[in-house]
Amino acid sequence: MEFKRIMTFNQMQKHLTEHTCLIPSRVTVGKYARRNGFRPYKPMIGGRLRFYYVNETIPEPKEKRSNAK
Repeated sequence: MEFKRIMTFNQMQKHLTEHTCLIPSRVTVGKYARRNGFRPYKPMIGGRLRFYYVNETIPEPKEKRSNAK
């Protein structure tokens, strides 16, 4: 698995377990994300907090850029 521009908590947790020997928790996943240039983004959708990690230095995939025009 590789880093994407926007990753969910579960995707970041999976990346953490594949590339380190740390036990995944909200704290270790968050520290791992920040160490790799991501910032947390926690919108409330439908009355529930969703956890995303965003790295704006990673370019968007070409498919999304061409659809936006």
